[in-house]
Amino acid sequence: MAESRRENPRDLRPTSSEPEGPGTDLVNEVLEGKITRRELVRRGGLLGLSAAAIGGLLAACGGDDAPPPAAPASEPPPPPPAPGPPPPVPPEPAAPEPAADPPPAPPPEPPPAPAPTPDPPPAPPPEPPAPTIPEPLIVAATGPIVGLDNNGPAGNDTPSHQAHAALYDNLMFFRWPNTVEASAAALAESETSLADYALAESHEVSDDGLVYTFTLRQGLLSDFGNELTAEDVVWSFQKTFAAGTTPAFINAFIGGIPSPDAVQAVGTHQVQFTLPAPQPRILITNGWLSGGQHIYDSTEAQKHATEDDPYAFDWLDKNGAGFGPYRIIDFGAGGEEITYEVREGYWGGPQIANRVVQQSIPEAGSRAQLVITGDAHHAPALTPLQLEDVEASDNATVTHVDNSTSIMLTLTQQPPWGDPAIRQAMARAIPYNDILEAVYRGRAQPWLSILQPFVAGYTDEFWNYETDLEAARSVLANTDLPPITLAYSEGFPADEQVGLIVQAALNEAGMEVELDKQPASVFAPARFTQGNPFAVDGILTPGVAAADYYFLLYGTANGFFNLHKYSNPEFEHVYSDSLSTDAATKSAAIRRGQEILMHDLVVIPIAWTGKDEAHANFLELPYTHTANGDTFFRWFKPAA
Repeated sequence: MAESRRENPRDLRPTSSEPEGPGTDLVNEVLEGKITRRELVRRGGLLGLSAAAIGGLLAACGGDDAPPPAAPASEPPPPPPAPGPPPPVPPEPAAPEPAADPPPAPPPEPPPAPAPTPDPPPAPPPEPPAPTIPEPLIVAATGPIVGLDNNGPAGNDTPSHQAHAALYDNLMFFRWPNTVEASAAALAESETSLADYALAESHEVSDDGLVYTFTLRQGLLSDFGNELTAEDVVWSFQKTFAAGTTPAFINAFIGGIPSPDAVQAVGTHQVQFTLPAPQPRILITNGWLSGGQHIYDSTEAQKHATEDDPYAFDWLDKNGAGFGPYRIIDFGAGGEEITYEVREGYWGGPQIANRVVQQSIPEAGSRAQLVITGDAHHAPALTPLQLEDVEASDNATVTHVDNSTSIMLTLTQQPPWGDPAIRQAMARAIPYNDILEAVYRGRAQPWLSILQPFVAGYTDEFWNYETDLEAARSVLANTDLPPITLAYSEGFPADEQVGLIVQAALNEAGMEVELDKQPASVFAPARFTQGNPFAVDGILTPGVAAADYYFLLYGTANGFFNLHKYSNPEFEHVYSDSLSTDAATKSAAIRRGQEILMHDLVVIPIAWTGKDEAHANFLELPYTHTANGDTFFRWFKPAA
């Protein structure tokens, strides 16, 4: 067989006896001018070639990185011609005897051997390409948007919170870190260290702590072209207090703002809050995007006010009028699909995507598949098993957030259910370990107090409800209890799984429990009308990580999470003491408060879950919102 030869020794295309490989293809493309050497490095990295292999390919291409060919050796010079006979020389007189030759010089020392040339370092691996954020970014929400105004039914609706956060900014931001360590470090510095400026650019506090003056950023325009002023802030607080819903509660009971009269414009871009008592939490309540105090374009909103609706609630429930980063350009029928577009000139700079589509995907399995295949980029509220599938995929990952989110049972205080003995027996029937293992698959922890472990003063010494079915049956089966329905919201599959396990356990203990899966738009408002006497809930968790705030929410007469009007005069005194500036008084009150609420079981704690957010690999979630952790698409950043 004839020998296979190359005319050009740098042509690496395969001969008849050589296999073709990806490296030779890349070199030949460089030699033919089809790609650059930089592109060779990038493609080589994508093909999995080692750094050394890529370096070899670069050398084969020649150019700056290839050594020049060695110069050819010169021919030796020809020998000189043989000499002819010397000419005759006249005789010389005899010379004296020559001196003896000096001894020969010692041979020179041989030069030191050259140090071996080290191998050149391998070529660096190619830089990974910068993440590309697709347009549009797709959010697979747990349900449709109920409304755009958080003073209405949408105020406690999770899918609607995405729209509120896109359309509106507050005076401040309230961001929650992802880990217990980071949140504990921030809280050790100050509760208010978690707050940052938004529409306000600075604030001052009077020496007595009663007057807070916020200075607004200047030149901020709404989507209607109206500039933000202090009058917009004053009108926004008036609207909120007139509604008397969640934002009014947050303003009054957390922020210490007694009424809208406490909010006054003291300049075009300055607004002043006068409090009856010092309350630094006004900084974080003014940063509460979901269910908090939005700032409206009052100039535009008042154009749509009527005598019966002076604050334009109806119009604002269907239209945005804020100073946030996005506008809505398409509101699909029933809030099933919403398209957002970034607003030009937004003060906060570029956003994660110029266009975002939020789709209602109530089935968690469908949300999981969409984010796994890359057809959606954020999928909240998946089951732990679905989260494992996401983590095993090529397109998506999961971020865990250690916040106050937990799963619990809420139960009416109406007879006979208000009897602590009945509630304690129900608690002892629940197979907590089965729920932790079967439902949460190691992603949740026992919840053994009304507080979470990261809250100062937490203790589990009053948890006396280890699973004991016989003890539960001895009470429940021997009491004339009426049938009861356990409700839960669609879109939250873990809640459904918990409901199934709880139903089976309580029925085995002698109760008669039915299940009721409700649309989120029905379940959310029913919380606050006592529409569901018995429910599985994972939303009623505090946004402020402080024992006195937990006590306020769950146990006091005005508590926002005291859904079924629990009343205990001693606990009211304990709550007051938990606000004390005396450390010993405060500490004793926090301990006693946990003892009372765990005896009376105002709610039945099931598991401390935190939150797990499934999202595309090209996204990073550096923080969430408040201690109970709503996740907004506007918080995402490009992954490093």
